[in-house]
Amino acid sequence: MGNPVLKTVCFWPGWDRVVDIYIERKNEISENLNDDDTCKIILLEKGEIQAESLGESFKIKSPALLMLSNKDRIEIREYKKVKITTVYFKPSVIREEFEYEKIAANDYTKDQSKTIFHDYYLIVLFFENFSFENRIFDLSLNEFNKIRELIGNMEKQLSLQEDGFWPCRSRSFLMELLYFISYSCTENPLLYNREQETNDDFANIVKFLNEHINENISLDRLTKEFSINRNKLNELFLSETSLTCLNYLTKIRIDLAKIMLANTEITVSEVAQRVGYPDSNYFARTFKKQTGSSPTEYRRNGRNNA
Repeated sequence: MGNPVLKTVCFWPGWDRVVDIYIERKNEISENLNDDDTCKIILLEKGEIQAESLGESFKIKSPALLMLSNKDRIEIREYKKVKITTVYFKPSVIREEFEYEKIAANDYTKDQSKTIFHDYYLIVLFFENFSFENRIFDLSLNEFNKIRELIGNMEKQLSLQEDGFWPCRSRSFLMELLYFISYSCTENPLLYNREQETNDDFANIVKFLNEHINENISLDRLTKEFSINRNKLNELFLSETSLTCLNYLTKIRIDLAKIMLANTEITVSEVAQRVGYPDSNYFARTFKKQTGSSPTEYRRNGRNNA
């Protein structure tokens, strides 16, 4: 049975609001890892774990990420000096169509709304038929720090509830976290359906772009960071994506903005800031150029975008 504690209840007087996200920090293994009502993003910050699932054993060393669906079952055989942060959530906090029964009955193919399919990127790794081993991800220091930052931002919204936007804002940080995991830490099969292997330099630069998506990223910064000239940088991205490096950066920023706009009510200016556009007017022009709609129009059309 699901644990009724694994959600956040609004403490504002007169607000009967529940958000199906809960963050737990422990120095031991939680009794909630096999909760059958939530998905789990488990960040192993310190220590190591010996785990078993479906008869297979795995050793997980920090820093690492483990992603479990509501149906995954894991047995912890041994653990040493662990520090674990777990985000429990229901997929329906991303969009209401993502109820467990609907996910089980529908594969969210491209024949459906492109918006739904795009949002399904965020949770596909929890529900596709992957082995337990493919749900474990070793993290670089930068990936670990970015994930910890996003969880911290989410936790602040859930615990302080400073204004009426806290439910949307906490959900938006969950979406941003899942987006980062899908595009940076993993080889999401919906995103990386390639016959050839990805160039290592390209993969490292893409990770950097996702880790710093809300910052000012220029070609000069990238050429210095990766000791590569502009022509070589753009040749690399054109070969891998058919886009220049900065056009690719624009694409991933707008993709993240579309998720936030379609599924939350946080302001357009805040969305702009979160995806690296301090000037919301410039963001609006860029968004319209990329999508054919203004941010406000895209939000208004919402789930009907196709």
